Amino acid sequence: MTNSQAPQESTSAVPSDRLWLRSELMGTQVITRDTGRRLGLVGEVVVDIDRREVVALGLRDNPLTRFLPGLPRWLPLDQIRQVGDVILVDTIDSLSENFVPERFNKVINCQVITESGDQLGRVLGFSFDIETGELLTLVMGALGVPLLGEGVLSTWEMPVDEIVSSGPDRIIVYEGAEEKLKQLNSGFLEKLGVGNSGWEDSERERYRVNLVPVENQLTSGESANDDQRLLEQSQEKFEEEEMEYVELQDSEEQQYNQELRYLDEPNQSSIYSEIDEDEVNHSESTFKNRSDNFQDKMSSENSQNKSKIICLTAYSKNVASILDKHCDLVLVGDSLGSVLYNFNSTRQVTLETMIDHSKSVRLGIKKSLMVVDMPYNTYRNPREALKNSRLVMKKTKCDAVKLEGGKKIIPIVKNLIKNKIPVMGHVGILPQTDKRFSFKGKKDKERSRLLRDTKLLEDAGVFSIVLECVETKLAKKISEQIKIPTIGIGSSINCDGQV
Repeated sequence: MTNSQAPQESTSAVPSDRLWLRSELMGTQVITRDTGRRLGLVGEVVVDIDRREVVALGLRDNPLTRFLPGLPRWLPLDQIRQVGDVILVDTIDSLSENFVPERFNKVINCQVITESGDQLGRVLGFSFDIETGELLTLVMGALGVPLLGEGVLSTWEMPVDEIVSSGPDRIIVYEGAEEKLKQLNSGFLEKLGVGNSGWEDSERERYRVNLVPVENQLTSGESANDDQRLLEQSQEKFEEEEMEYVELQDSEEQQYNQELRYLDEPNQSSIYSEIDEDEVNHSESTFKNRSDNFQDKMSSENSQNKSKIICLTAYSKNVASILDKHCDLVLVGDSLGSVLYNFNSTRQVTLETMIDHSKSVRLGIKKSLMVVDMPYNTYRNPREALKNSRLVMKKTKCDAVKLEGGKKIIPIVKNLIKNKIPVMGHVGILPQTDKRFSFKGKKDKERSRLLRDTKLLEDAGVFSIVLECVETKLAKKISEQIKIPTIGIGSSINCDGQV
């Protein structure tokens, strides 16, 4: 099988042999390498839209059974060894019995709407990197029925970077995302006027000729008499009632969100210059002043003699005031979800919750650096990360924010630091996204990835990196390789500090 769709600008970094459409995989046979056993045909492709990645394929016995009730067999994407006319896996054990598809929202036939409520269409498919599972674009049409096939419906492609949030039956995209749409083909149903999308209709309205009403048209040979069109000023006098002047003001946060929605470069905004610029500069200078208190500890030189960095977590003013006397760094962690609220994971913690607790912690800190965890789904792209990080810095007066991830978040980190927001990195176990918690760095591929990610984060400008449950020797090697401090969570005494 060959790829029929040329990659778009956003997918240019992905080799063409790794870029696949959902429609290209559907109906493909899956065969084991060891015995040549046929495991089934691809009948479903499961997407974790929150993480923007494909996670598994659902296999059926034949194409007809995909329309019948009953559970398919599930093949995790990382078990695929080769893709072509068929999909090759190692053995029958590559299938997963524990996969739970109900955890993930359906993507096909989801409505795609802008933040203001304009409907752009429905999801027909998507393109993704077959090796990493990374979701790259959504394929949309006026009707979310993939069976209609190409040529029946007009289809468009949209980068997944335009997605703001998602739900069970809809995907919200940024205002103006329709300008990023790229038409893939024109279907005959649209040519017949069936199933045109709302935004298409509105575009036609913009260019429709404004006809002059019949009563305002001149008959043939009649000259225009401008005097007849003038309205005489009324001679009647009215006493103007004196009214009380009331000044109406929008909240700063509403202005902040409205401005950011339309600006790709927020630092050009008048609202930022008036409200946030001084505060961000103040936070940056405060960060530098406080970091001087343990600058010697942050140095990688004379590592045998340097004292360890002390970092503890706090969720309230009272605890923070006690810790402040003994700490170099106080972290307001999203672990408060499990500790205080008995949540099953940190994914349930909201930005509002983090801001409320961070404001309390701020009141108890005088000397320590204060770092706030950015919660799950608040930094999925550079624009969203900048918006939410600025809000956290403004509301909590913290010194820095912490983000989980490696190579994928490098553009986000660079954009934050460019906009004067200090960032702490976090690799190893990533509680916000990892499905299984186990020590990291036992396998060669994992070690190479962690070494690469920590170096990339350092080059991007983070001032420190948290290593969570990283294997002892690897934690030591990372701490020696990078010049910024490492803070360990269950990653041995070889880190520059502990939390």
